[in-house]
Amino acid sequence: MHGRKGSGRGGSSRRRPEDPTEGWTNYTMCFIPELRQLMDKLYASSEEDAKLKMRVASTGRVMETVGLAISLATILVSLVIFSSFRSLRNNRTRIHWHLFVAMKIQLVIRLTLYIDQYIIRSLHSDDYTPTGIDNTVGPKLLRDGSVII
Repeated sequence: MHGRKGSGRGGSSRRRPEDPTEGWTNYTMCFIPELRQLMDKLYASSEEDAKLKMRVASTGRVMETVGLAISLATILVSLVIFSSFRSLRNNRTRIHWHLFVAMKIQLVIRLTLYIDQYIIRSLHSDDYTPTGIDNTVGPKLLRDGSVII
């Protein structure tokens, strides 16, 4: 599907309600129906309620990032333990070594994405438009990294 530009009376382009100097393209028809329903539920009540929901989601992302960092630290400790003790270097534990390396790679990718998104969003908190990893590379990098692992 494609975005649609509308025109107002007199043939002029439809303008954004919050900034009448810029043109506006409606991309909502490009979203899958489930995402449109979720967005409708998010903004179904007051603007203040929507902000509260976004704050809860943001706090959840911070908690997830802290959990991922703790997981990365414990996996690194496990890899050091596997490397340090010669008795743990056998065929039976080799699969665990490879599993931990794969998990470490995934955690590094996810933490890189989340930290980059946090930095970009905090720098442009007032007039945020997706840029950097947040715009294009992030979801593809996470998906492709998971497939490779």
